[in-house]
Amino acid sequence: MTIYAYVHTVGKPGAEKQILATTYDSKYLPEGVNAVEFPDNTPLVLNNGVIEPQYTSGLQKAAATQIQQLKLVTAQAIEQGFSWNGTQITLSTRDQANNQLSLSVASYSQLTAVKWQPGVSVVPTTVVTASGSYWHPMTAGTTGPTEPEWSSSKVTDAELTWQEILFQVGTASGNTWVTVPEALELGSIGAAFVNSARHAYQTAKAQVTAVTSLSPWASGTTYAKGAQIFVPQTGAIWATTTKGKSGGVQPSFSQTSETVSDGTTAWSYVAQAEALVTAVTL
Repeated sequence: MTIYAYVHTVGKPGAEKQILATTYDSKYLPEGVNAVEFPDNTPLVLNNGVIEPQYTSGLQKAAATQIQQLKLVTAQAIEQGFSWNGTQITLSTRDQANNQLSLSVASYSQLTAVKWQPGVSVVPTTVVTASGSYWHPMTAGTTGPTEPEWSSSKVTDAELTWQEILFQVGTASGNTWVTVPEALELGSIGAAFVNSARHAYQTAKAQVTAVTSLSPWASGTTYAKGAQIFVPQTGAIWATTTKGKSGGVQPSFSQTSETVSDGTTAWSYVAQAEALVTAVTL
């Protein structure tokens, strides 16, 4: 589980003070706040306005550092974006906001668009579709007797001027314009791309958390085959080789090249926990 920590200012003007605030759900973060993400149960302290963890072990510190690195790599990958028809579409925070707005307008345009008709009263929110594109009048008015040729981004129609509906999209070489169908396609591809990147991050973070969530050895406990424990004295992870019940005294988990007997089960060395944590990548 993740905890989001941020600095919150309280008190009257001239007597403000900063306190450390946390939440388990990012949707409850105050608007514009710069939150820092930590694994649950990480002791935190506010040091001169900077949120710092008070780690109780090297493993906890390694896990928190690795999760932050995974988050950074994910954010960089999302911002770099994806290739679309030979163009690198970027997805900075601003790009994503613009794309979301474009997707909403493009969806509305597609759903409400009608065929052009002569002598019809229209308003700026009217959308017509012609030649595979979408258009709206720049002012209210009445269409002419003959359908115009939709050959440029602005088309004259009697008293009206029709504007093709286009959207700006961020690319590696600057902004470019796309049509309604292209905006819908990019919106779908972009959402899938971002969701995939975030899912990969969540999966990797879960792998890190799984290592730090292992319990230590316990006496008189029935372990399934393959069950793992964390030995804090050595920072190592051991796994049972067979189902059985542990004995009354903790074995010596020092000879990593050997199988250690324990009651009716036995343990074999897996790896150093910190090494497993730092090996998790995207």
